[in-house]
Amino acid sequence: MQANGDIIWHVSNQQGEISAINLDDNGGIFVVGNGNNEKYTDDGVLIAVANTEYEVQQRTGSIVRTGNDVYVGYSTFIHNTFDFSLAKHSDR
Repeated sequence: MQANGDIIWHVSNQQGEISAINLDDNGGIFVVGNGNNEKYTDDGVLIAVANTEYEVQQRTGSIVRTGNDVYVGYSTFIHNTFDFSLAKHSDR
């Protein structure tokens, strides 16, 4: 947000909720939500998606970066049972 309150850019979709956000060293944005792990450029352009390949109701999520490694974990509710997903991605 700028000093006068103007939004610099905005991205939205109808895919669900965001559970966690983290930034890389160049301002890239990692987003976890609704069974998707996404990466956006520093100006909001989607550049990468990894997903669970099934529809989930996500409950929690977290992102941890260490160097070029990105660890994403979240819990889900699917087919009347709780599950979790843990993934390691390489930030390139």
